[in-house]
Amino acid sequence: FLLFTAVSFSFHLSNTTVLPLVMQTISPANDPQKGILLSGLCIVVAQAVMIHSSKYCGDKSPIWGRKNIFLAGIFSLSVRCFLLAVLVATEETIESFIKNDHYLILVLLTQVLDGVGAGIIGTLYILITNDLSSGTGRFSLLLGITTSSMCLGGTFSGYIGQSIAQDYGYDVAFAFQGFLSLIPGFLYYFFIPETLPDYARPKPNKRRRRLSQFLRALAKQKEKSFASVNSFLRKSSRSSRSDTSKDT
Repeated sequence: FLLFTAVSFSFHLSNTTVLPLVMQTISPANDPQKGILLSGLCIVVAQAVMIHSSKYCGDKSPIWGRKNIFLAGIFSLSVRCFLLAVLVATEETIESFIKNDHYLILVLLTQVLDGVGAGIIGTLYILITNDLSSGTGRFSLLLGITTSSMCLGGTFSGYIGQSIAQDYGYDVAFAFQGFLSLIPGFLYYFFIPETLPDYARPKPNKRRRRLSQFLRALAKQKEKSFASVNSFLRKSSRSSRSDTSKDT
């Protein structure tokens, strides 16, 4: 559980500051109204994707397990940060080939990954905490600890990201957050096993059970029939051999 708390802390340490940095990147200094509109679009795009990703995550986690989906949510942040670092570093080159509005659309599209990661992490951290606390009667306590670690990581994330962006530029800040987001991914991949309990796995319905039982019975009947045929052939071959030996 302490490892999962560290994963939650380090993920939000690298994630929380990315959205404010994106808003600052695409907001023009000479047009505050356009900046407010673009900032709102960043939130709307991420929230619209998050609704679907969280539902999909809740439906598929009992089938695929928690670990693979949770890792996808973590590494979506890494991909997002590295894409933003490349876009910001090559802004002038990109704008020489396409219009400025198209460049802003490219930056806004990275918020799709934000919605994917937010939906997965926001759904699964509750389920994983429930898996780890199963049978202990301390779910509320452990959930409070993991949520507090997320809030604490988000607090430090704002200071770190803004400091790096002010001193070294937005491209360096995005790249740093991308490398920082690899830490929770590797921690979760190497040190935390699959937590999905057996009782949470989907059970086949009655029709599938009956069909599987019928197929098993049919297979056993075929084995018995083949065995009886083989025994009959052996007996017939033995009797024929005995008859030929008597004739000789």
